[in-house]
Order: sequence, then structure tokens, then C-alpha cells
Amino acid sequence: MLSTNSVIASGHGIATVTRDGQVLDAWYPSPTLSSFDSTNSTVPDYLKALVGEDGDRGIKRTLVSVEINLNQDPEDVSDAYLRLHLLSHRLVKPHGQSLVGLFGILQNVVWTSHGPCATQNFEETRARLIARHGSVTILGVDKFPRMVDYVIPSGVRIADADRVRLGAHLASGTTVMHEGFVNFNAGTLGSSMVEGRISSGVVVGDGSDIGGGASIMGTLSGGGKEVISIGKNCLLGANSGLGISLGDNCVIEAGTYITSAAKVTLPDGEVVKAGTLSGAENLLFRRNSQSGNLEVSAGGLDYIAELVDSVATAANLEHHAKILREKSILRRLIEASTGIIQQAYEGRTAASELLDQAEGRIFRISQERRTDGFTRIKERLWPTMERIELLHKSGTAVTGVPSGFADLDGLTSGFQKSELIIV
Repeated sequence: MLSTNSVIASGHGIATVTRDGQVLDAWYPSPTLSSFDSTNSTVPDYLKALVGEDGDRGIKRTLVSVEINLNQDPEDVSDAYLRLHLLSHRLVKPHGQSLVGLFGILQNVVWTSHGPCATQNFEETRARLIARHGSVTILGVDKFPRMVDYVIPSGVRIADADRVRLGAHLASGTTVMHEGFVNFNAGTLGSSMVEGRISSGVVVGDGSDIGGGASIMGTLSGGGKEVISIGKNCLLGANSGLGISLGDNCVIEAGTYITSAAKVTLPDGEVVKAGTLSGAENLLFRRNSQSGNLEVSAGGLDYIAELVDSVATAANLEHHAKILREKSILRRLIEASTGIIQQAYEGRTAASELLDQAEGRIFRISQERRTDGFTRIKERLWPTMERIELLHKSGTAVTGVPSGFADLDGLTSGFQKSELIIV
């Protein structure tokens, strides 16, 4: 909810203007939440130095000094870009200012490696840019540019610049991975791992993570005017979806999509629309693998902790390996015994020969059984390295026990530990 009091913001910037007067964009390097006064009314020299024309792109760069009331709707492109900069500079949080009509004010722009260009007659512009620079890369044709081309907030990681629009609000400690996406007037309020989609209007609380392929409905993706927010310490599993708000400590299981109208079964068996649970805390949403029904229960991150306690980890590796080994030996004993019994019933094999076969099968199984436990590699490695060094320093060709036969010792270097030598 916007305040009824006036909130003023201002900034000096450089606008890109076409020959027919269309404003393509505006860059405000240092916007402020204050009116112009004696401390900030002077245009910086580095902005004045950027003023000029670019005949290849058919534009000119002009100075703009804009002062706006954040509670009033945007009036033009320069006004709209100042509001987007305020969000990405983290001076205003999502929904902290009026953006009514902003989408309609902005025009499609060809975003190139040499700067923004008008869509009209762009092929002629492309030809001029190629003639001048040798090549031109088209980054996109859209109303919104990439955030990092205008603002780089401190303390964030962005794996793919194309996935974050100008106007995104990324708190310090946020990581946006390659498949993550953050729209304008949306973002994070604290440390978050974003591997899914944060749509326009969505706000994600501190410590909450958006799993790979997960999607959150926003005001431009079917959510209408309803603001979707996610509380602190929540987890949206991979490929999950969300159309309602979540309180703190909630979990949506991977592959589970929750819309406002989705029917959800409560722990007592009652079925309700998911929208009635919007904003509730400590909830776990998942789909029953047998019935296919959506279910909700109290648990949240406690459920994750339960999984951690119950799932095998490296700490229990030796114990689980022993169990698997024991089961393997038992299966092999069963197979060997079954084969011996079948041969005995058939009577085609002499008793003495069958006894030798049975003894051989059991012996092979017993030979493969290991009774020693796991040993750290350094406990084996260092004695071996020390022995190699000792043998190297000794300078003798016979490193084992000499046989008394020079030719044999030349072939074997002597009888070595653990070797079985048959002469």
C-alpha cells in the first residue's frame, strides 16, 4: 500500500533520443530519494561528457534532470526509467511506488552491443553499425533492458545478464543462476538462491530459495492484481509452481504446482481451495504419489530436517556398505545352495564330484568376503611412499628376499611381500 504522503525522488541522467524525438532509454547512475537542492542540483561532468550524436544509430544523447512524486503514476519514459533505477539501486522496494501505466509508456527497443536503437528502419541502422564496427550483436527486442547494463547492485551474483531485467530488486546475498529469472518490480529481500522464475510483482523473503525450473505467478503472468509474496526460509522445489502467497518456513515439494483454485486435502481429510491458505506459515505442500491428490500438512522445514535425518549420508557410508555386502553374500549362498540341491536331486553327477563342486563354490564365496574395515588412504599411502624412498636410497637391484639364483633375482628383484611364487 502506497503512502498518501508525497515521496520525492530525483536524478540526473543521459537519455537516448531518436531523430524524431522518441526517448529509447535513460541512465541514472546516482538517483536519490530527495528533491534537487544545492547539494545535488549540479549535473556531474562525466554525464556532460556523454552528450552528443551517434549518426550510425540515428540517435543523440541528451542530459535529463528528473524529479518525480513516487505516489503519482509515471508520466513519460524518463520518469519510468528513474523508477526502474530506484528499484535496482535498492532505494525503493517492489510495490513501494506507483508503476501504473509504466508498461504502456515504454516502447520496444532493439538492444544492441553498441547501445539501444529504434525498431523503425533498423536494417539500415544495422548496415551502418556493421560498416563502422564490423559486426553488431542483437541482445533482444523488448521494452526492458538488462539490469546490469544500467545498475550492478553490490553483493549479488548474476550468472546470465539476460535473465534479470532493469527494475529487479536484488538484495545483497542473492544469487541468480543461469536458469533463474527476475522481472521488474520483483525480487528478493535477503539472501536467496534463485534458479527459477520470479515474475513481476513477486517478493521473496530472506533465506528463501527458488529451485530450478520453479515458477511464481506474478501480476503479468495470470496473477492479476494479487501480489504474491514468499516469506522467510521457504523452499520451492525444482519444477514447482506457486500462485498463492506463502508465510515463513514453507516448502513446496518438487514438481508440485499450487494455484489459488487448486483443491488441497488437509490433514483431517477436508478439501479446500489453496487460496484459503494464502500467507499461512509452516506448511508443506506435496502431491500424493498414489492418489495424485494435492496435500498440505504442518511441517515446512521440519520435514526437510526429517529427510536429512532419514536419508543415507556419507557419514553412514561404511555401515550401509557392510549391509549391502552381507546381503550380497547371502544371495550368493542361496544361489550356490540351490544349484547344489538341484544337481543332487537330478543325480547326474557323482557324489564325490558334486561334493568337490559344492566345496569349491562355498570356498570362492568365503574367499571374496572381506573382514577388514575401511582404511583412510593416507594410512596406506605414507608407508608405501616411505618404502619406495628407502628402496631408492639403498641402490641395490634386489629389493626383496634373494633366492640365491642371480638370474631369477634379476627377473623378480627378489621374493616380494604377499607374492605367491611357484617354481
